[in-house]
Amino acid sequence: MGPQNGSATVTIYGDPSGGEKQEIHRIESVAGSWSLWDHQQNSAKHITLKVTNGGTAPGAADVSAILYHFRD
Repeated sequence: MGPQNGSATVTIYGDPSGGEKQEIHRIESVAGSWSLWDHQQNSAKHITLKVTNGGTAPGAADVSAILYHFRD
């Protein structure tokens, strides 16, 4: 993530049974760090990631997110 002192908030939304999006989880992140969200059960048909400026430092201009979605 950049710049080096940047921060970002990644909000994860799901839409259970085709309904309205509901916030599932929120990750506050700063440059030079990483976060893991491990969610075992997910009833949402779709997942949306929203990246916004974090509140603890200048907003990040570059954020990388990797999403692995496995189905049984």
